[in-house]
Amino acid sequence: MHQGRQWRAAGQDHLFCSTKAHARRIEEIFDKLYPQYKGELAKVLVSDDSRVYGKGGLLDQFTNNDMPRVAISVDMLDTGIDVREIVNLVFASRSTPTPSSGR
Repeated sequence: MHQGRQWRAAGQDHLFCSTKAHARRIEEIFDKLYPQYKGELAKVLVSDDSRVYGKGGLLDQFTNNDMPRVAISVDMLDTGIDVREIVNLVFASRSTPTPSSGR
C-alpha cells in the first residue's frame, strides 16, 4: 500500500491563497499526497474560522508545535507572526496563460 510521500523534518511552510475555496483545495491536495499525516500536515487558517484563535487553536499550533507544518491562509498572517524557521513562502494565485510572443 502506498503510504504517501515523506515530508522533510525541519522548518515550516506558508502558502497564501487567493480565495477560501482555493485554500481548501490546496489542503485537500496535501491530504491526498501525504495520507500518513492524517490531515494534520497542512491546515487552512482563515479569519472567520473560530478554530484558528486562542490557546491551542490552529494559529497557536502552527506557531508552537510541530504540526501543522504547512499554514494555508487567505488574507491573514500578512502582518507577521512569530514562528520557527520558514522554509517556503508561497504566494499562490490564479494566473491566465498568455501566448508566447513567438520571436
